[in-house]
Amino acid sequence: MSLNKFMHPRNRYKFVKPNFEALSVVYPEFKNYVSEGPKPGKLVYDFKNPDAIRVFTTCLLKEDFSYDIEIPPDRLVPTLPLRLNYVLWIEDIISDWGKQTLSGIDIGTGGCCIYPLLAISRNNVHFLATESDDVNFNYAERNIAANNLSEKVTVVKVDSSVILEGIIGSSDKKYDFCMCNPPFFVDHFEAQGLISRTSHRPEPQTISTASPQEGIAEGGEVGFVKRMIEESIFLGDKVRVYTTMLGKKASLSPLKDILHQYKVPNIATTHFCQGKTMRWGLAWTFDKTVSFPKSEFEKNKTDAKKSKSLVHVLPTQMGERREHVSSLVSFLKQVFADLQIHCREGKSNKYFSNMTITAANNTWIHSRRKRRHLMRQAAASIQMVSENVASTSEDMITQAGTVAVEISTSGTDNGTKCSTHDEGARSCKHGQKSESEMKELDKKEVDRKVASDSATIREEEGMLCGQMDEQKVDPPGINATNTEQVRKRKDTESKNRSSNGHVETVSAKRQKINNSEDEEAFSLNAQIKDYSVDAANSISDNVTSPLKETKNEIPVEKSEAEITSEDSRPPSQYVLKCHATVRVQDGDLALELTWLHGTDTQLLHQLMQHLKNRLSTRATTT
Repeated sequence: MSLNKFMHPRNRYKFVKPNFEALSVVYPEFKNYVSEGPKPGKLVYDFKNPDAIRVFTTCLLKEDFSYDIEIPPDRLVPTLPLRLNYVLWIEDIISDWGKQTLSGIDIGTGGCCIYPLLAISRNNVHFLATESDDVNFNYAERNIAANNLSEKVTVVKVDSSVILEGIIGSSDKKYDFCMCNPPFFVDHFEAQGLISRTSHRPEPQTISTASPQEGIAEGGEVGFVKRMIEESIFLGDKVRVYTTMLGKKASLSPLKDILHQYKVPNIATTHFCQGKTMRWGLAWTFDKTVSFPKSEFEKNKTDAKKSKSLVHVLPTQMGERREHVSSLVSFLKQVFADLQIHCREGKSNKYFSNMTITAANNTWIHSRRKRRHLMRQAAASIQMVSENVASTSEDMITQAGTVAVEISTSGTDNGTKCSTHDEGARSCKHGQKSESEMKELDKKEVDRKVASDSATIREEEGMLCGQMDEQKVDPPGINATNTEQVRKRKDTESKNRSSNGHVETVSAKRQKINNSEDEEAFSLNAQIKDYSVDAANSISDNVTSPLKETKNEIPVEKSEAEITSEDSRPPSQYVLKCHATVRVQDGDLALELTWLHGTDTQLLHQLMQHLKNRLSTRATTT
């Protein structure tokens, strides 16, 4: 995102960009780094080349400020829009002082004395410029002399440990302000972006031309400015306003804490926006009468907070479809549902509809990125789960078939056992007796046999349930309650038949038991197979872990009234609550979001932008 709209309003590069074609004609050295861009007729410049950046800056200083500058080949090349933003901020601070001649200090002026040059081109300022690097000091002196500025700029060679106190501590002279562009980094690793730069940030479009002595200092920019603050406490009002530029937003908080610890009465921060780069400014003073202006970036944030209502007007004719209040409201409800935003509809008619929306979380920022991430996750999960379900289902079906065979075999084996009559036992073979022998058995013997075989069935069913519990799978319909019902039903039928005098043969009893076992085993096998298929389908649809529900985790169905009551309650904790109003306005439809409560009004702007994007997509797909 370009930050040029937040550039200082008096910055000449905010509205007029450098003309590469015109510069190529006037400056042949500039033309060497210009090439045809991907779009026909558009020229691009090689900002990845240090020599090209150096030529670019020298040509702009000549073209726009009439300065002849020579920049050392292995030192920092200043970017003009950023430096000009800093100078203009100083102008805003001192604009109401009413002084005809100002005096300032440039700490670490660099090879081309960029801050004194830009400030003098706009104001009557005298500068004391300090420099610790020998190469930069020599170039600075030559550039000041070549542009006849020796009367206004004094370049002083200092030790690398000197900031302010060693220069003006013993002097009675007072200065209106000081400027500083401190070394940003702690070491080479941070300077190369190996530590502080996050992985999601894109690579910079330009390269750093700073030398190690210009870009690295003990403690980085925080350590350097901390020493500057400590010296300012000793110097007091010898400098009316102390300022510095910072390369990292994270440096602001610890430095402001240090200023508060020293009880500095007047502190201010600002933003320097240009292109795709943002820098920060920090200022402090012991003069409570000094007022600090707000940057364009801060003004925009303030206006956003003051704006409690946002309106988006869209035509009623959207492609081939004519938009109505009801259709737009239905679409917005679907969008809010997709974003997991609670929506409660209020008054509504043909020309007006009002809703109160409450968002527990910011779900609309980076929604496209989130959808792509979820789609990738879902695709990977479905593939993995499908393989697991297929394997698990085959194992369950095979095991169920084995158990069914065991139950059937068990019933047959029980029939092959020998039974002995109380008065005279006879050996029986393979569970077969003649009809005359069966009639000699009394009713108690029949009941005993039925009870014994029923107990065997219960034992086999218990083994099956135990095996299924070990696999964390509960086939529907097989539980302790069903088993108990089967036993009671069989005992009742047996007693009824005995009481009516109908005594069945043992072989008939056993045949019924075997048939019942076969039916239950077949039913169990089918239930397990159906349950496996249902589980696979459910897992594929919901992308969840396979076969992890237990009997205690079966969801309890809620009544429709309970569900409606829960859905109607907005979240108690939320990040945004606002009114969403759709109304007819001058023949068109207007969508208005009105702030009620929340953590930040910026969320309201983000939500409105998301709705605009969704409405735009809807219009193009109609």
